[in-house]
Amino acid sequence: MAMAQKEILVVNSCDGELDRFLERLRAAGEITVVHRGEQFVVELRQDQITQAAREFLSKGGPSTE
Repeated sequence: MAMAQKEILVVNSCDGELDRFLERLRAAGEITVVHRGEQFVVELRQDQITQAAREFLSKGGPSTE
């Protein structure tokens, strides 16, 4: 069975509410979020990054051109 590709969401926001949520997640390691009647478990964990991905990110990510 092939593993699904991970989606990476890059957040470039000055949203204070999002910052507070991420700080609480860092402190707790896992948070259950209830949104519109659905429950989601958000878990903080270390991820392995390939050398190719590290090189890509160190160059600033995708070009906006």
